[in-house]
Amino acid sequence: ARGLLETAAGSLITVAGVSFSIAIVLMSLASSQFGPRLLRTFMRDTGNQLVLGVFVSTFLYCLLVLRTIRGEDAGGLFVPHLSVSISVVLTVASLVVFIYFIHHAAQLIQVSHIIASVGRDLEEVIDRVVPADGGRREDEPIASNVPTSRGRPIRADSAGYVQLIDHEDLLEAAVERDLLVRLTVRAGSHVVPGTVLAEAWPAHQVDDAAADAMRAAIVSGNQRTEQQDIDFGFQQLGQIALRALSPAINDPFTAGICVDRLGGVLCRLAERPRPLLITADEGGQPRVIAQELAFTTLLDSAFDEIRRAGRDIIYILDRLLGTLARIAERADRTADLEALREQVELVLIAARHGSHPDEELVALEAAHRAALTTIDGRLRAGARRER
Repeated sequence: ARGLLETAAGSLITVAGVSFSIAIVLMSLASSQFGPRLLRTFMRDTGNQLVLGVFVSTFLYCLLVLRTIRGEDAGGLFVPHLSVSISVVLTVASLVVFIYFIHHAAQLIQVSHIIASVGRDLEEVIDRVVPADGGRREDEPIASNVPTSRGRPIRADSAGYVQLIDHEDLLEAAVERDLLVRLTVRAGSHVVPGTVLAEAWPAHQVDDAAADAMRAAIVSGNQRTEQQDIDFGFQQLGQIALRALSPAINDPFTAGICVDRLGGVLCRLAERPRPLLITADEGGQPRVIAQELAFTTLLDSAFDEIRRAGRDIIYILDRLLGTLARIAERADRTADLEALREQVELVLIAARHGSHPDEELVALEAAHRAALTTIDGRLRAGARRER
């Protein structure tokens, strides 16, 4: 029994070391090929955590059982047969888990899997920040709720990126002292000590305790996170596309997958109502006014750099036009459709500044006209609904 457990424990720690090495190689490869921002996607992967946890815990269990075995020269023979049997079962299970880990690692490093994972994370952020079952009216008067007098500024006391804004804590602080708070930053904004995070009215009612409470509700850190930061997800997908379009890699098909995924996310966003910017108390009194992240801003963030980097690749430009037309089919707001029209025109301008044969430009101009036809049709349909 002792020899069996020693063999099992030694084998498991070896396998665990190999698995850790594979995980480190994967993270190094991901950092070099897809950018360091995506390291968190690998580090928080549940499959990797489960595999490494099984190996280490089974190794420790074998050591603990090994310690309880006594020989005849140590005060009487004692062999915990049940524990030894469990150790054997766990060792066999660990081998099965190792086979799974090899398959999972090979799947994890595939670019399509990485893009899909980032896209799913981005969709989850949109579901949190822009829920489908709530929104504000198009004519909601945001500016009229802001007083013309000077409020007390709430300033940052450290540098970093805004990771989380706790609207419930802000609402509680505002209600407690009968304040109106207007945020001047949003998730993803970079701040330095002294940056104005918010303004509160009336200024004379904002004491230091209230300012500290509101400052604590705006959490910042060294890096951006996906919890509330929609633009961060767009930048992650854009980073993969830009690296794929670089001369060193020259993989336009991967960039095309990113464009497709960005288009799917923007379709989801175009169908949603605009998020509520004003949070009111139970009596309907406005208390917290948030910063808006406009659809136009996200559209530009998604496609501007890809369009510039891919202006000499007709495949990318054609993919952009098709994606913009698909988004237009889902968009209803006039401002969103006008932003899509501008992007369509910019794609054609980029193509004319690129080096393309005449026949390719003719085909792209046809796709350009088709995209504009879709946008114009949606604009006319919206005008009829408004009448």
